[in-house]
Amino acid sequence: MEEIKQAIPARLKNMAVGGHVAGADDIIDDELGLEQSVINKAVFGNAITVGFSASPTTINVGSSTDVIFTATSTKVEATSIVIKKDNDIFEEGSGSALSATAAVNPIDDAGSAFKAEFAIGGLLRKSTLRTIFFGFGGAEYSNAVLMKASLKAGVGGTYTVNITAANSYVWFVVPSTMTINKATKSGFDYPLEHFVDVTIGDAAYRAYRTTNTYDVGTEVVVLS
Repeated sequence: MEEIKQAIPARLKNMAVGGHVAGADDIIDDELGLEQSVINKAVFGNAITVGFSASPTTINVGSSTDVIFTATSTKVEATSIVIKKDNDIFEEGSGSALSATAAVNPIDDAGSAFKAEFAIGGLLRKSTLRTIFFGFGGAEYSNAVLMKASLKAGVGGTYTVNITAANSYVWFVVPSTMTINKATKSGFDYPLEHFVDVTIGDAAYRAYRTTNTYDVGTEVVVLS
């Protein structure tokens, strides 16, 4: 039987160069017209996992606390990592992890965005932390005692509220870009009233309080 030979498509002619399988740069040609960033997105897009966190996870309201910010890039190392508050850079580096320490005052920094920016193979990934407050108090926001704060990318997580006055409401105050969809305690619904718009520093926030009051003690609440 006569062997049938087919011409190698132009886009595959340089797939084997010097005995190795060509990389992304090797297969770019005029026929495909692909840019490096497009190929990187196809190759790395789903593989890139970045993280950004702050420690301690809970800080006191009313004073400054040294916070360690940690940015991580797993699976694919970053060619550049930048940690900053708004446009002020704390630290720059590369690789799989970068840390920076900065003093954070929850009230003064209420409107600030703590950011980690990752450059990976021509792609840019960002993660932003903002200040969320929680505490207890009366039925009106003006009577709320916001004792603690967390720096988080979203509302999701567990919050421990220590109540020191009987018949208190529990308050959660989040940036206006966030919404509390659900609150639970020990797996059961933890009813919250519709938020009221408030201002902390110069920043717009949403203040949620519980429907019910609680006595002195600890309330451990999961928000989502």
